[in-house]
Amino acid sequence: MGLILMLLAAGQVGDSTPTLDRPPLFVVAVQDKGDLRTDDYETVYKRAKAKGCRLVVLVAAKWCAPCREAKRQIGRTAISPRVEFCIVDYDADRKLARKIMQDVRRLPVLVVYDQVAGRWVASRHSGLQSRDFYHRVFAGPPPSLK
Repeated sequence: MGLILMLLAAGQVGDSTPTLDRPPLFVVAVQDKGDLRTDDYETVYKRAKAKGCRLVVLVAAKWCAPCREAKRQIGRTAISPRVEFCIVDYDADRKLARKIMQDVRRLPVLVVYDQVAGRWVASRHSGLQSRDFYHRVFAGPPPSLK
């Protein structure tokens, strides 16, 4: 089972933590033997900031069963061009992961950042979420937030 490239098509509230130019159809993630992979956080953040779009960050760990399931569900979800997505490995970059997670301590953590009036507004979601939730998050921000 080699690499599978996923082509994706178009289809909160908190603080300002983020410290990310593609055509309408683009490769967002690569699945290798069921493991979802993305560009690094800094690259994805810069693209989202330049595009003025939603940034979604999944903080996960390889040993975490709900994290693996979240990656599987997200890997089966169409991601809008108005969304940039990355995964931060909790064990590989604990300092960045903790900064993104803030006071949330249960993996996986999905953080949704929207740009509102030039500021990042964050919403943090802990634990495995429903498939419908992932579809709503990755469809992009509502028109009122653009």
